[in-house]
Amino acid sequence: MKNITVIAFDADDTLWVNEPYFQEVEHKFCLLLEDYLPAHSVSKELYAVEMQNLPLYGYGIKAFMLSMVETVLKVTNNTANPEILLKAIQYGQEMLNKPIELLDGVVDIYMPDFKYMDPAMSMKYSEAEDYPESAKAAIKEMNRQVGDLITDQRGIAMRGVLVRHLVLPEYIAGTAGVVKFIAEEISKKTYINIMDQYHPCFKAFEHPPLNRRLTQQEYADAVQTAIDAGLTRIDGITV
Repeated sequence: MKNITVIAFDADDTLWVNEPYFQEVEHKFCLLLEDYLPAHSVSKELYAVEMQNLPLYGYGIKAFMLSMVETVLKVTNNTANPEILLKAIQYGQEMLNKPIELLDGVVDIYMPDFKYMDPAMSMKYSEAEDYPESAKAAIKEMNRQVGDLITDQRGIAMRGVLVRHLVLPEYIAGTAGVVKFIAEEISKKTYINIMDQYHPCFKAFEHPPLNRRLTQQEYADAVQTAIDAGLTRIDGITV
């Protein structure tokens, strides 16, 4: 263990405040079923259902919601009042609406993706209409915590934010809006990797223009847009 100098985390589940939300909802859920079982027994039943469902549902709030619904049916022997089921679902929805809160003082380097700027596009292609606002809030908080990227004399990142943006055909990722936001609301010194490696696969071929690769002109336009916005640290580009 003494030789470990770098630890990398998948930010989807590890770098956000979430455990207090799960504990709060589980407490309310157990009280919801106390007419059938003591709270501690409901908690054990919920845990058993979660473990059983883990290979199928994985982790996360939606998986937790499904396990709560299943636990309601199990504990009540399929006789639960629909209001109890609705309440369990409501608890899960409340968790999904909790604000993003990054764990402060834990991370040295953040490397977020900024996929879309237009909520219409994020809804159309990823069914996530609120993605742009969530991404902006997260990147702002990341920058507040660790600031612009700092590298050592070898060019190795030591601390800061490195934003990745994948350019999509016909600019549907909203590159102009992404770089404008970064330049004006984060920092013109933000290190950004403007990526050109989009490659269509599977059902992408059914959704033009995602059925093709980028053109050289589209990528060149994206980079120039970032330069025009005032960004000075574009990966692989001398400004």
